Amino acid sequence: MNPFGALLDLFIPRVCHVCGCKLVAQEEFICTDCIAKLPVTGYQRYWLNTSSPNSDLNPMEQRFAGQLPLLRACSPYFYSRDSVVSHLVHDFKYRGFSRLAERMGYLGALTLKDSTLFDGVDLLLPVPLHWRKKLRRGYNQSEMIARGISLATGIPLGTNLVACRSHRTQTSLSAAQRIANTRGVFVLRHPETLRGKNVMLVDDICTTGATLLSAGEAVAASQPDIRISIFTLGVV
Repeated sequence: MNPFGALLDLFIPRVCHVCGCKLVAQEEFICTDCIAKLPVTGYQRYWLNTSSPNSDLNPMEQRFAGQLPLLRACSPYFYSRDSVVSHLVHDFKYRGFSRLAERMGYLGALTLKDSTLFDGVDLLLPVPLHWRKKLRRGYNQSEMIARGISLATGIPLGTNLVACRSHRTQTSLSAAQRIANTRGVFVLRHPETLRGKNVMLVDDICTTGATLLSAGEAVAASQPDIRISIFTLGVV
């Protein structure tokens, strides 16, 4: 921590967003003890079948199987209402803690770094917000998560995927309503630059997968010679 940061910490102590304890110098937003207690999915273990390494789809991959040119899909943490992960997501989506999203993306990527999830990925494509919603919030939380992944893996970020229209929040919608709500929302700019690439869609939470499916369909339709991987911070 720099001298100014240390002085500021005397007057406005940095505390863990989970337990409220004071953070030490090397900790950011969440303390080491709470990081260790995050509810990990272990979904990457589905790929450890060495006799047939591509035969086992984890529960997240099963949601997209046969619908996208999918390589891998994984999430490091389980998400449920009123859970630790839910609290963290609420803080970076609605309380302005954009760098918390980046930190969680970094930690989540480290959790999965020894798996094959990031192997061969050429570009990270955050699921975009419509410009009006991004203007209100001040940032796109999925982009911040992707920045954290980039810091952990060295994979660059892309801006090819855009939201061409706004849509209702998905929170209170059924699975069928979510699919209808996100249909036609996304477009891929300059698809020719992604020919033959493996791109990774990045989002905060995978609930039904409707948003990711819509984004993936836009990518695949614009550039058929492409492979898609998926990372979300949490999965229901």
